[in-house]
Amino acid sequence: MERGKTKNLITDPEEVKVETDKFFANQFRKRKHHFENMSEEWRKEYEPKREIQTEWYGEMIKNIEEEEWRQSLSTAKEGTALGASGISYTMLSKAGPVATKRLLELINAIFKSAIFPRKWKVGHIFPIPKMTE
Repeated sequence: MERGKTKNLITDPEEVKVETDKFFANQFRKRKHHFENMSEEWRKEYEPKREIQTEWYGEMIKNIEEEEWRQSLSTAKEGTALGASGISYTMLSKAGPVATKRLLELINAIFKSAIFPRKWKVGHIFPIPKMTE
């Protein structure tokens, strides 16, 4: 926490709660969006699109079931490069029932909240030269 130019580490649990409340109240305050000052071009962008049907999104908040999870893993290529997590498709497909259940609970909670881990938003591209004749 900053007070003036000095930074202080808060350790008192009650003070931590107070400062946390202040932080989130500020972070999620009502924004001054100034839509009334938006150009006509951008106003059109924000209008609902008639060609997009709301029922297309009905299945998006449905939980991923274990059968769908297993079927998706069965179609994944083996031996592919690991992602940032270091977890391979093979490891996921060999996970036991308890680990699979917990992983699906986590994934479904993330999808429902729409708050994704930062590492899920980052991709790494590594050029791999191919042998030529």
